[in-house]
Amino acid sequence: MEDGMLRLVAFLLLFTTLQSHALRIISLEEPPTNYRLNGTFTGTTTELVEALRQQLAPSTNIEVLPPARVIHLLQHSETPVLAFTIGRTAEREALGWHFIGPVITRRHVIWVRQQYELALTNGTDILSLTLSGTRGDWRVDFWQQQGSKIEQTRSHVQGLRMMHSGRTDGWISSDIEAPILAATQGIAVEELKIAHTFRQSASYLVFSANTPAQQVERWQQAYQQLIGSDFVSQQAQYWSGVLGYPLTFDPKLGYHMLEK
Repeated sequence: MEDGMLRLVAFLLLFTTLQSHALRIISLEEPPTNYRLNGTFTGTTTELVEALRQQLAPSTNIEVLPPARVIHLLQHSETPVLAFTIGRTAEREALGWHFIGPVITRRHVIWVRQQYELALTNGTDILSLTLSGTRGDWRVDFWQQQGSKIEQTRSHVQGLRMMHSGRTDGWISSDIEAPILAATQGIAVEELKIAHTFRQSASYLVFSANTPAQQVERWQQAYQQLIGSDFVSQQAQYWSGVLGYPLTFDPKLGYHMLEK
């Protein structure tokens, strides 16, 4: 009887441990890294994560959530979380998040309507504008810290629409994601122009601080093996065709746009 009780306790402890280490995989919608195309959730990072997921966590589905919810879960979830595609900042490093990558490098910019005539030469000029940007995005936090007036939205598309309709002066985005977001809304990229480039930086796969080190290491090793194969070159060629602009992959940058 006592042996049976001990075995039951041991089983429950093991079950609890396994449950606590079960990985939750979450993402947000942000073309071209993770977005819906013809009804399927895909993208440059999504396909990379999917290849790793099939190897390391085949029974775990990818959940698509609002950006602010993704950041909240990375900070507060009791279950280990893998999220993508996420920017890396000193504040996020201080939270103990684990970063794998980079998986993409972008020029982060302020977009305005083509007919917008105010001369913008530096970050100080930008402070005179009302900007739209996505809640939970590090770029929104950056411009808020500079003193910008920002209309925060639930999605990148909402921010684009606000700028395009004239409800805000500028929209916080990047060189890579903006053209495809505009296309999904029937907006020709020629209607827009880059007013200011404020940073070039990379984005990553990110594990929450409570993810066991061994679990992070398994994903890191699998990631290195994957990018050392012809998978990324084939994907870069495929996505260049889908997006209509040339992408390539470099281990130090991830996917990035080739200069035309």
